[in-house]
Amino acid sequence: MRKALLVLLIGFLATPVLALESPWEQKLPFESAAINYDVTGLTSGSKTIFVKDYGRTSVEYRETAMKILGMKQEQKEFILTTPDWVYTADLVDNTGIKHANPTKFLTQEFNNLPSSHQKKVIDNAEQQGISMLEGVDGTVEKNVTEILGYPCDKATMMGTVIYTNTDTALPLKIESNTMGMKPNAIATGIKKGRLD
Repeated sequence: MRKALLVLLIGFLATPVLALESPWEQKLPFESAAINYDVTGLTSGSKTIFVKDYGRTSVEYRETAMKILGMKQEQKEFILTTPDWVYTADLVDNTGIKHANPTKFLTQEFNNLPSSHQKKVIDNAEQQGISMLEGVDGTVEKNVTEILGYPCDKATMMGTVIYTNTDTALPLKIESNTMGMKPNAIATGIKKGRLD
């Protein structure tokens, strides 16, 4: 859960730096796809992210296990994100939560602004994102590598390096070393096309 929050934080911080038309709506380079990942480190296993409508709707399914003091703890969860809602379900405990997708409200407010104010919001977001990253010794580098044929930006913050598909918040590789814990994830395949 900590890693997911860190990914979201870096995604929100890195997104304004990219100066998109709207800082909260990003289109992936494919309309629909399934992205498979290997998860290694303290927690190991796999995850798959299914996206459609260029990323406006997604499902992340994670099946991992963690060993602590010789005991194995299994984790199975999914996160369904729609333009209106975010659903998180723990498939081991059979629990879940639902909350409003904040992107919906941020995008609505942004779209209600006149274009001159929208530009100011983007400019301010760029400055704030850079300042916040620099405040925690973070950096963002554009187009530093390719993963599975897609160009990637590199965001570094607090012992975590995340390679995201350029101009999006889609992570394709995560390397972390926080207090000796090294959770990592790398995309192993992207299957583009219509999803069931």
